[in-house]
Amino acid sequence: MRTYLVVIDETEEARTALHYAAVRAIKLGRTVEIIALIPQQ
Repeated sequence: MRTYLVVIDETEEARTALHYAAVRAIKLGRTVEIIALIPQQ
């Protein structure tokens, strides 16, 4: 089974990428793995 790997941060582009991957995964019966980037304090 294929898995989509999505790297996200706080940007709108990351949100769009996650949405796209989720929709594709649902349509194709695949999974999504997420790596979240958190800014250093």
